[in-house]
Amino acid sequence: MALIANRKRDAALARVAQWATKSSAPGAGVDPDQVFAELQKNILGRVVRPGDPDYDKDRKISNPAVDAHPKVIVYAATQADVRWALWAARELGWALTTRSGGHSSAGYSVNDAFVLDTSELNGIMVDEGAMLARVGPGTPLAMLNDTLDAYDLAVPGGLCADVCVAGHMSGGGFGLLSRHFGLNLDHVVQVKMALADGRFVVADRLQNPDLFWAARGGTGNNFGVLLEVTYRLERLGAVFGLGVTWPLDEAASVLAFLQEHYMRRGSVTDRKTGTPRFGYMPVLTYVTKADGSGTEPVLLVVGVYDGTRAEGLAALEPLLAQGHPTIRKDTVDRYYRLNDSLLDILPGPSGFETKRGKLVNKRMAVADWQKLVDYFKSSPNGYNLIALEPYGGAVNAVPTSATAYIHRDCDFNVFIDSFYPDASQYDAAVKWMNDGLALVDGFWNGHMYQNYPFDPDPEYRWMYWGDSYPSLLFVKHKYDPSEVFRFPQGISAYPDGVKRSNAPSRFHDPHIVALPSPPPFK
Repeated sequence: MALIANRKRDAALARVAQWATKSSAPGAGVDPDQVFAELQKNILGRVVRPGDPDYDKDRKISNPAVDAHPKVIVYAATQADVRWALWAARELGWALTTRSGGHSSAGYSVNDAFVLDTSELNGIMVDEGAMLARVGPGTPLAMLNDTLDAYDLAVPGGLCADVCVAGHMSGGGFGLLSRHFGLNLDHVVQVKMALADGRFVVADRLQNPDLFWAARGGTGNNFGVLLEVTYRLERLGAVFGLGVTWPLDEAASVLAFLQEHYMRRGSVTDRKTGTPRFGYMPVLTYVTKADGSGTEPVLLVVGVYDGTRAEGLAALEPLLAQGHPTIRKDTVDRYYRLNDSLLDILPGPSGFETKRGKLVNKRMAVADWQKLVDYFKSSPNGYNLIALEPYGGAVNAVPTSATAYIHRDCDFNVFIDSFYPDASQYDAAVKWMNDGLALVDGFWNGHMYQNYPFDPDPEYRWMYWGDSYPSLLFVKHKYDPSEVFRFPQGISAYPDGVKRSNAPSRFHDPHIVALPSPPPFK
């Protein structure tokens, strides 16, 4: 392993000699070539700049519509590398964005200046006795789920296998286990961060509790660089996995039935805890026909039940009695495999993407659902989808003030994924998305899930955080007073003309407890 690391370092240093021949505009009298040469000599990771062989690949994120051109991309291989990258950004005075998995649909995990990539900080240390796991920020959910499964343990998280922990957790982290166990961030017991001035801090309920509160729901790239997250784990063995479709003309009545019986007032509950044992996602989408001849629009419901197949089928009997369902998946398997495979029935994304959602907290009648179903029929392609993330149970049981994630009093999050083939279709794709979401405005609570950002959204401060925003502002000014970490929907002062909260900050202590590490940058 040491030999491999040394070879990587030697290959990276070989590029340093070429940088002096590049035309890079110095900032504030500082020569970027000298800064990056010093950076590369001191880190195990690598520094990528325009013109380097991997630059065009490394500047991309999951949404191909995002076309950022950073002046530098720094891959941190160790936590010490992160500190050196922060030093370089500070020397140059360049805006810094942290990227773990690159799944920000709005492109907030890259910029045109300095990108710090933490995807190589991926690793998991499991303490089975304590039912805890220490996890690196660049750990993909597939790796996390697979590792924990070896211990019959799990932590709730989303269905996208290559989404990484840092961004997913810091904005919420909804998944098929959330109704039973809560959101991904609800299982965080401690975080470790690097602040912009180079100090490392640990935050939990007793130490730096304001940062601990803000890190869970305040989104990433706001307060510091996430270095490590410690999760409280849940015991989980094999689960019952189900995938069912209904014809589109039955979808409205089935969705109304789901909201009444399987959402906030979930009827499929654990006898000991009272939390729902059935986690699921309904999707208006296109699937391959049974005879293989093309695709057809349907209502698809995928889910997992924490129990045996017989228990699951008995608990879901009222749902399966609605209309004329077709069971497409019926299996007992490990959660990590089901989580990765239940949506394989979908055609998959195609081209560019825009995504947005709204949180609903009022009962919709069949006629209201029918409007949404009818609108789905107008989809300009077979890749667009309208999906629900049902709340209830453990998600709603957490007090609104416990974390910066305020969305606890609702039935579900509805989001629209609108895909388009090229940049010329962007306006049409956004219009289709927004017009569809407008159909639930009479039932919308005025808030949005911050892990599905849409740019521009000038009211994002209220939509994401409501009356918690003044507290987030205090934490921001305390831990990142120079606003090194910034992006279009970051924590920043209210501009004129937007909805604002007059609630007082719940935090007032200016003291930061830092780890015994190198002193702050001068």
